[in-house]
Amino acid sequence: MHRAHHLYADLPRDPHSPRFGLPNAFFFWMWKPSYPSYIDPASLCKDIFNDPLYRFLEQGGNWYKAHILTILIGVAVRIPILICFGWVIALASLMAAGTVVLATLFVNVVGHSTRFGYRTYFSDDDSVNIWWAALISLGEGWHNNHQSFPHSARIGYKWYEFDFSWLVLRILQSMGLVDKLHQIPQTQLIKSELKERQFAQQKTLRKSA
Repeated sequence: MHRAHHLYADLPRDPHSPRFGLPNAFFFWMWKPSYPSYIDPASLCKDIFNDPLYRFLEQGGNWYKAHILTILIGVAVRIPILICFGWVIALASLMAAGTVVLATLFVNVVGHSTRFGYRTYFSDDDSVNIWWAALISLGEGWHNNHQSFPHSARIGYKWYEFDFSWLVLRILQSMGLVDKLHQIPQTQLIKSELKERQFAQQKTLRKSA
């Protein structure tokens, strides 16, 4: 679904664009029974489609079964926590997991609402960078950067765009736990930034005309 979002960003086929309703963009897109007819995991996710673990979690594309499995896994993980550390720690673990999910869903909405942030790089969508969204999502709030370069391991490019996830990845790399981090060449960043400036100028001229 995330790859479909990038493929159809802010177009009618985008699974969760705010252009077509905030409730769906934030939450209800997840509660459909299966994938829409135009979204085929076998073609969009060739690299992971045949992975046994992902196939198990997918439950044959039946979202109801996948959601039930997710709930069962979440409960099973927290039963030992409850037994060993008590209900307070178990509840804190549950709340932490919920916060992570909510932060991601929140960015889906505000990250595509142009009134909240700024754009640096060119992309065919409404994505914007929002500093406070980046704080609560550990970097994902630099959403225009992510939409422009979705295959990049790094999301914050400017000196003031703190990217906690990138910092963690670099630490893991220094420990030998990560051996490949894809980055965008500086020349490509500059080219995309210039293209976005030109696009913004043309948009301003059209409005004034």
